[in-house]
Amino acid sequence: MHSRTGVLPYCKVCIKKMCNDKFGNMDKEKTLRMLRTIDRPYIHAMYEKAAEKGGVNAVGTYLRLINLQQFRDMKWMDGDLDMLDENSANMKPPITELKNVEPIQTEIEKFDKFEVTNDIIALFGTGYTDEEYYHMWNKYQFLSANYTEQTNMHTEALVTYIRYKVKEEMAVSQGKATEAKTWGELAMKQAERAKINPNQFSKADLQGGLTTIGEIAQAVEQNVDIIPVLPQFKYRPNDAVDFCIWNYINYARDLEGKPLIEYEDVYKFYDKMREDFITETGDPYGIFDGDPTLGNRDKVKQFIKLPDEYYEEGDE
Repeated sequence: MHSRTGVLPYCKVCIKKMCNDKFGNMDKEKTLRMLRTIDRPYIHAMYEKAAEKGGVNAVGTYLRLINLQQFRDMKWMDGDLDMLDENSANMKPPITELKNVEPIQTEIEKFDKFEVTNDIIALFGTGYTDEEYYHMWNKYQFLSANYTEQTNMHTEALVTYIRYKVKEEMAVSQGKATEAKTWGELAMKQAERAKINPNQFSKADLQGGLTTIGEIAQAVEQNVDIIPVLPQFKYRPNDAVDFCIWNYINYARDLEGKPLIEYEDVYKFYDKMREDFITETGDPYGIFDGDPTLGNRDKVKQFIKLPDEYYEEGDE
């Protein structure tokens, strides 16, 4: 009836009026008439799923479910209305139940739970259907696991490829060869730009992209689940660094014409900052418990002996 245009001559509001009762709930008899009019199948499992949600959007939910790939090419005569047991609300199991029902339910459940968020729209852009967003998001998660997105440009290249590839796959499933060819060529060109083609992979790519210690460290740091078990420095070691710090402070003070300070004055500043820190934030992880900078001061001090000529006459 509408094969020439491929578009139904009804808007969403009219479809709801054709299927809902006066209370705004989906009426089964009216829905069946509508489906027969537009030559779309009645799938009992999908109807039950849509009816569970109820409300004025139940019809839209049903039409969205039967637009999935496994139902997209089905017509009114392909539905399972004839399998409905008139004496029961249950369906007589079809012959192919063991082969087809479980995968279909799993895919439908994934799609039914899928929500197009603002982040997904920001990633792929506006103007796509829920099903297109669903397939693009799944492909993005699948490919990004092995694709190094070092910069935003890498992410953009991958996302552009995914847009074209999903369009190609959906066109193929709908039997639109010309459209599939166009999208396929765009996807292939973008794959080369994004270096997604397998023949462009280097040895590092095939090894997971980790060829140096720096890359391994970066990969570990980006994995938030492993961070808590990595070793951590609880204390700063007390060695010649103390001597360097003390000399730098005195060097800066000498440039400003200020008197030089003693080694103990550096620790006075440290003690004050530590006390202020504990007072303000506390020490929930006990990083200052048994602080060796307190117990080792006398031991460290004996290694910081300056020659007599360090001090100018009158500075001692």
